[in-house]
Amino acid sequence: MPYKNIVWVKFKLELLNDYRFTDSLNDSQKLIFLGLLLLAGSTQNAIPNDENYIKRVLNLGGGVGDIKKDIGVILRVFPKIQVTPENTLYFNNFTKLHNWKEGNFKEKNRKKIGKEKEFQDKEEDKDKEEDKEKRKENKEKKKEKPAVTRTARSFFPNQNPDTDLKRVIEHICNTWESAKGMKYPFCKKHAILIRQQIRRYEAPGVMALWDIFLETSDDYYRKLGYSIECFVTSLPKLADSGWRSFRQKYEIKSGMAPASAVLKSLGVGQ
Repeated sequence: MPYKNIVWVKFKLELLNDYRFTDSLNDSQKLIFLGLLLLAGSTQNAIPNDENYIKRVLNLGGGVGDIKKDIGVILRVFPKIQVTPENTLYFNNFTKLHNWKEGNFKEKNRKKIGKEKEFQDKEEDKDKEEDKEKRKENKEKKKEKPAVTRTARSFFPNQNPDTDLKRVIEHICNTWESAKGMKYPFCKKHAILIRQQIRRYEAPGVMALWDIFLETSDDYYRKLGYSIECFVTSLPKLADSGWRSFRQKYEIKSGMAPASAVLKSLGVGQ
């Protein structure tokens, strides 16, 4: 349906909550944006892309160059305001922003309106195709997301996780299940956190600190359910609690020479 006898346009209240309008435009750009909406109604959504015309019709202050820059900013911030092949400014969603009042209109505008309608249809089809591709990509990403598990091998189905990470994850899951009577809701972010701590404290150290963490009676730990996130944030405090003696147990168990024995062989700390 062509535009007929447009007597008003809508300023939606949601514009006040649109960061593009409230934060991305300065005061003069906001005024020009609202003026363009009015001009779209008076020109059948075919505003001449001419800063001199816009300055004159809206009675704007400031220089023509500043108005041209402001219009350029508006076009970048609101991509649905587009420039047609006829060099007119066009609101892609204008059909939702004005009244549909029946009446006569000049015959000479029919071809121009027909071209604009064709341009609008092409843009809408383009938007629909882009949305379809995005939905397809998001769907594929969800399929690739690994399932929640408590073992390192099943958590990385297509990878070979390093031995230290696998051993620490299994130790954490098994000790937590023994203490709580249920499986830990392990996910990918936990593996990332644990790998970071292994780089800092090594695998035996992380397992020793985890044991101390589980055995510590603390209201804050209980409130957070003795989670891995809570464990990581508490590591500086736990590292001051004599954890190195616990660490040696896991060093010997894994065939590593305890750090104290290495220092002793080097004559350090005697």
